[in-house]
Amino acid sequence: MNKIPNSSITASLTLIAMTLVIPVQTTAQEGTTFEEIVVTGSNIRRNRDFDTPSPIQTLGLEEIGSAGAGQVQDLFKNLSVNAGSETSTSQNGRQGVSQFSLRGLGVSGTLTLVNGRRAGVSPISSDDGFFFTDVNQYPVNMIERIEVLTDGASATYGSEAVSGVVNIITRNNFEGSEFGVEVRDATNTAVSLNAAFGSAFEKGHFSTFINYYTQDGNFRGEFDWLRARDNDGNQLATASNWDSGTGAGRYNLVDVDGNRTGNTVADPACGQPNQAGVINTFESSDNCRYSFINQRRLIPEEDRLQIFSQFDYNLTDNVKLFSEFSYSQNEIRDGIGGAVLRTTTDDGGFFVPASHPFNYFTNSGGTLVWNPAGIEAGTVAAADVIFRGRPQAGQDGPLADDITRKYDNGRFVLGFDSYLSDAWSLNASYMYSRTQFSDRQPRSYNADAFREIG
Repeated sequence: MNKIPNSSITASLTLIAMTLVIPVQTTAQEGTTFEEIVVTGSNIRRNRDFDTPSPIQTLGLEEIGSAGAGQVQDLFKNLSVNAGSETSTSQNGRQGVSQFSLRGLGVSGTLTLVNGRRAGVSPISSDDGFFFTDVNQYPVNMIERIEVLTDGASATYGSEAVSGVVNIITRNNFEGSEFGVEVRDATNTAVSLNAAFGSAFEKGHFSTFINYYTQDGNFRGEFDWLRARDNDGNQLATASNWDSGTGAGRYNLVDVDGNRTGNTVADPACGQPNQAGVINTFESSDNCRYSFINQRRLIPEEDRLQIFSQFDYNLTDNVKLFSEFSYSQNEIRDGIGGAVLRTTTDDGGFFVPASHPFNYFTNSGGTLVWNPAGIEAGTVAAADVIFRGRPQAGQDGPLADDITRKYDNGRFVLGFDSYLSDAWSLNASYMYSRTQFSDRQPRSYNADAFREIG
């Protein structure tokens, strides 16, 4: 068993900035007021009717509702600029995470913001070594709209925004309470529970959004189309359901130089029912092949809790304090079959000495023979052998044990906005985020270390 913790801590201080509010001429009727906002891709505050030269796609509450999104990743498919986003991955270390990628330039080139401030960094990286923001740490019911800047914004945000910016705007004016339940039933079952609470008081506002998501998993053998493609488990070397390489187990004698020699013998337990009475292996060409189909889950099991809270307080008529807090925990359970047991010193296998209590192999004139009766009777001696294969590959137990991956994410923001005059404003914020990742993998062997212990 390996438990590998990995954590990432990010602290960001946005330096105090003086912002010029540019007056905008409009044709609106007298008495009409406009809310000043910061459009994604610019630090200049603008009126709502002021067009930005940068191309922006926006998903509002109507689009989010019509998409039936239970998770933030469900919104990706509605963005035409989306290219390269990983909404769900299987059989690698990024199971359970999702990230935006714009224009096919990779996750490291797309910056994700929450209310215009950086959203934090995942504790794991992409295959090419780049870090990203895991958007699965945020509940979807906190979102008022998503602004997507589809052009590069490196001049404003740095190299992280070379392909664009995704800005998640929250429902900061939400009041009252809201509850929701969603159940999806297909090959697996997924349930999402969400709640929102908001309240306004004399000088401020407070709101909290909570989401709990759970789903069960599917092994590959649970899909008829996968079994049909592999001849429904037909025991052929060409069928990808069956291991045709290392196999579940095979043995050779050891020569004076410590290398494999003589004939190869398949694991004597090959083709026998396991503890559940299921036959998962068969012998072919002195090798023991075993079923791959249920070694991994095609859809992992998952449990996810997401919390987001925000608070603002009008200290004076011109100064507003604000804060944000978010926490999420995501646990993903995949399956793993028998790992290959090999060392760097034992000719591509694992040395098993004659003194091993379960070694019943004998050397009969240079031929390897399985002879438990003779060894127990004391008429013959056991021989040193080299094992090549995958322990616990299905002969003596379940095909797979659980791989358990857990992500813990926390983020805190504190800042203020101040209007100094009709033409100048002042704002500053501090953001702290911490993420931690642990990975528990059974059936993962350090063969060299185990050899030294033995």
